[in-house]
Amino acid sequence: GRATFLPVTTIKPRTVSTAVRERVNNVPGFLGIASELVQFPNEISNVIQNLLGVTLLAESLESANQLAKVVNYQYRVVSLEGDVMNSGGSMTGGANKRGNQGSLFSQTQELQTLTEQMERVEKQLTLTEKEVQQLTDEVKHLNEKLEQLRSTGETSRLKQLELQNKQANQAETITRLTKEQRLFEFEARELHQFLTEYQTRKEELTVQQQELNQTKDRLDQEMKQVDQEASQMETLRAEAFERYNQIQADQAVAAEQLAHLTGQVAEKQTQLDECLARETALRQQLQQLNDNSTDHQVTEESLAVQLEQLSDKKEQLQTSIQEAKTARHQLQEQVDQIDTGLAEENKQQQHLLTEQTQIEVEKNRAEIKLDNSLQYLQEEYSLTFERANEDYQLTMDKEQAKVEVKRLKREIERLGPVNLNAIEQYEQVNERHEFLVSQRDDLLDAKDQLFETMGEMDEEVKARFSEVFEAIRAQFKVVFPNMFGGGRAELILTNPEDLLNTGVEIEAQPPGKKLQNLSLLSGGERALTAIALLFSIIRVRPVPFCVLDEVEAALDDANVSRFGHYLSEFEDETQFIVVTHRKGTMEASDVLYGVTMQESGVSKIVSVRLEDKRGIGLIKLVAIDLDGTLLNSHKEISPKNKDVLAQAKAAGVKIVLCTAAEVHHLTADQIYNKAVVAIDENYLDEQISKIPATFYDRYEIIKTRSNLLEFMPKGITKAYGISLLARDLGIKQEEIMTIGDEENDLPMIEYAGLGVAMENAVASVKDLADVITDTNDNDGVAHAVEKFVLEPLRGGN
Repeated sequence: GRATFLPVTTIKPRTVSTAVRERVNNVPGFLGIASELVQFPNEISNVIQNLLGVTLLAESLESANQLAKVVNYQYRVVSLEGDVMNSGGSMTGGANKRGNQGSLFSQTQELQTLTEQMERVEKQLTLTEKEVQQLTDEVKHLNEKLEQLRSTGETSRLKQLELQNKQANQAETITRLTKEQRLFEFEARELHQFLTEYQTRKEELTVQQQELNQTKDRLDQEMKQVDQEASQMETLRAEAFERYNQIQADQAVAAEQLAHLTGQVAEKQTQLDECLARETALRQQLQQLNDNSTDHQVTEESLAVQLEQLSDKKEQLQTSIQEAKTARHQLQEQVDQIDTGLAEENKQQQHLLTEQTQIEVEKNRAEIKLDNSLQYLQEEYSLTFERANEDYQLTMDKEQAKVEVKRLKREIERLGPVNLNAIEQYEQVNERHEFLVSQRDDLLDAKDQLFETMGEMDEEVKARFSEVFEAIRAQFKVVFPNMFGGGRAELILTNPEDLLNTGVEIEAQPPGKKLQNLSLLSGGERALTAIALLFSIIRVRPVPFCVLDEVEAALDDANVSRFGHYLSEFEDETQFIVVTHRKGTMEASDVLYGVTMQESGVSKIVSVRLEDKRGIGLIKLVAIDLDGTLLNSHKEISPKNKDVLAQAKAAGVKIVLCTAAEVHHLTADQIYNKAVVAIDENYLDEQISKIPATFYDRYEIIKTRSNLLEFMPKGITKAYGISLLARDLGIKQEEIMTIGDEENDLPMIEYAGLGVAMENAVASVKDLADVITDTNDNDGVAHAVEKFVLEPLRGGN
């Protein structure tokens, strides 16, 4: 291959001026200077600064365009997408043709890399197809399982519905049995309580049985009068309490009187004791007087009188005491009588209270039993007592009615559980029935619409089939003679009256033979007739893509050539992939793909682009730049360049020089298409930044060299001039080869079918070119013309 050497000792760095750097820092999307964004050893810093020191990096094409305007198109701007804004205003973008049309030496390595990638992709594709097949099988299995689950689910749903009905019936039965169980439990508790009380009172009642038998009639009568006597009992109770209170009051009075009389008796006893004491004292005094009669002049008569008085007083006191004892005894008797009457009244009251308690207990039992009966009537029959008494009068004997009720209950139990959800189930089934009926009606309507649509489609198919068939038949009449070199053929409908079911027969008459059915032709003739029919169909209905598998295998070489020629006629509208072993078909193809086995058991795919080879051999015009391209460093055309260009010219190839020599004498009456400014490099860079942006909208401003700046009208480039010349000469764009080295050559390098860059060209030209030749000092033009123009004309590779 080729290589470019950059001398570290002589190459000079290039940098962006400070003023330009300050302006671009404020532009959105500016990422930096390329030389500052890469890492490199210090030894090659001059090389990196020379190559990347004046290259600006932008985030996108839009920001790159803004940066180019800010620096007045004097520096190269590159976006992250790979778009390049060259100094001078030209733009490079899109795919690089060099990848597909590079030198044959670089294609081997690329082919090997692509082959390895293809093998990996094929392995991955195989694994992916296996996974897809597995997933397809799993989906199929899951669909079958889903269908089974749906069927099982529908059966389970019906079973669930039936079980729900049974469950509802059982729940109703459980509810009814629970109510009956509560009633039985209550009756059992009541019976147990009664038996307990009965056992407790059994012995007492046995003793009282005879008395109760005697008083039974009286108690029956009293029970009838209990309600009436209840108020009377309350009255008697009140009177008894009143009498009791009165007796207690009288007793209190009597007690007070007794206490008073007791006090009087005590007082009288005290007085009596005092009188006795006085009597004793008087007797003692009398004795003393008697003893000492001299001292006391008391007469016997006075003592007798005094003694008689005292005796009378004593008798009075004894009488009073006796009367008090008598009154006390009477009062005590009255108190005892009152106590006896009160005790009798209390006993009678206690007896009445006992009877009242028993009556209330019986009453409570009767009320509880009545409440239970009313509750059972309400829960079991949803009736009140008044409603039942009004609507269901008992018209038979009570015992007979009980027997009838038991009989009816047994018949109800024989009927089995009642489905209480029947109404809801009927509504659900009815709703489902109505839905299915509506679906059936919709399906019937859809069926009628489908039949109507099918009828319309049949008519449309008939019309289109007839139209297309007539067009194909007309093309077949034209294509068949061209493919066979004469003869004629016809397409015939077997049943023209029924276009939907008709068949198509082919009658062919190759040159020198009679008209006969297709089945009577030879294998090659049948194959060529079928190919003619295929081309006729493609002419009527072009398709973008068509695959043919050895359709021309039975043809001879002459017919294979015709087949290849017809394939090339459709290349503008249809892309053909042809599997073939025939040489003529391969020669007519654009790209060949083959399978080779370089190693045992290992297949590889190789490809050749024949369209590129043919394109190189069709170069009819060569456009060459002068400075840095055709001219060497001494501004001379080398002898080898002259000789090779003369050979090309002699072979009929047009040699065009694309340059503009400097004009030294300008006059006001002449119109010029180009102006070149040549000045000091640093001064030129400073002045370029001052060019107004409007100039770039009106002119093509390109810095072609470090000290040259060219001005041209907008759209006037070397590519534009070459296109006008090629149009006048009748030369196609793909038949043009251009050779250049500077940025003003970029438009023609991109325009030409084969763009060639010199080895000494700037980087942007090399990136855009299809081929890179040698330098201008090493006869690079001669090498390119000899390889891509003269060798194809001589039949070389």
